[in-house]
Amino acid sequence: MPGGTPYAYSLSINNPNLVQVAQSTTQTNPEQIAKSITVRILVGDTSGSGFIVAQSDNRYTVVTNAHVVERGTSYQIVAPDGKVYPAVVTYKDRGETGQDLALLQFQSNNSYSVVTLAKSQTLQEDEAVYAAGFPYDSAVLSFSSGNVSILPEKPIKGGYQIGFNNETQQGMSGGPLLNQNGEVIGILGLGNIVVFDDVYTYNDGTKPDETTLNRMRESNFALPTDDLISMLTSDTPNPLDIGSDSEAISP
Repeated sequence: MPGGTPYAYSLSINNPNLVQVAQSTTQTNPEQIAKSITVRILVGDTSGSGFIVAQSDNRYTVVTNAHVVERGTSYQIVAPDGKVYPAVVTYKDRGETGQDLALLQFQSNNSYSVVTLAKSQTLQEDEAVYAAGFPYDSAVLSFSSGNVSILPEKPIKGGYQIGFNNETQQGMSGGPLLNQNGEVIGILGLGNIVVFDDVYTYNDGTKPDETTLNRMRESNFALPTDDLISMLTSDTPNPLDIGSDSEAISP
């Protein structure tokens, strides 16, 4: 991933509404941006995190982890302004060689900020990054600063490939990992409290060497946004075409 040309996307997906929202977000403060895009996802009796990645008219798409939505069958999105919306899952990828990724949608006539995604080719170890999400027992957003700690040459199970040393808590899975420009370069999902080393198997079935494994054990991991960008900007049918009839159910 290190090296290459930087890219940043507002993910228009042929949608002028999305371009307008993304361009109107002039903040560069990562914490303020995190507060404006990060949502809490209520799944049955538990919760996770996510962030708003696209808008089409009054329909918003939220990114999270597949393992978050797999915890239940009913979903609610708590938007940044505290309003709660029923949501539906429109995409989930949990294959052994896929990404731990899911998309949900909700509808609202309120205006919410849409994230700017950046590809990860230019990431370097020790680069400053910021993690945001909602701990499972709290409605207060957690935000922490840290650094990229390891960039494996290949993704490990679930597609994870960005190691970082920020403080994270259970429930923050699905939240954004931002760079210094306030662009999202990763999706949180794997903490450094993993017990079984099998988690650190590469997607192709091979194992890291002992030195790399020890560094992985000390890191949290995020999914790079590269595949998400490719999926949402491809010409093939994408999960943003599926809608939901949700309306706010609480202020």
